[in-house]
Amino acid sequence: MATRTTQQAQLFTGLNNSDNDKVFTRTFTALLGAILLETDSSKPFLTDKQIQTWIDWALKYLQIETDWRGYVSIKRLGAWHCPWQ
Repeated sequence: MATRTTQQAQLFTGLNNSDNDKVFTRTFTALLGAILLETDSSKPFLTDKQIQTWIDWALKYLQIETDWRGYVSIKRLGAWHCPWQ
């Protein structure tokens, strides 16, 4: 899973167009990256290259992401994964 997620590079999918719902793919990919790095810190399974890739991506993503929507009311997307819904 780590290799496939790293190869697909979905953290940057749709960055050039904020009129789509790819922001949800990016945010969940960022979450997955954080989980992979955290898990790897206690039980190593990522390669050095994968670790460096995720760190580089995280720093780049934080600099270039401009779509900070957390909920899209028209489509009822975003907060549907939150426990208070």
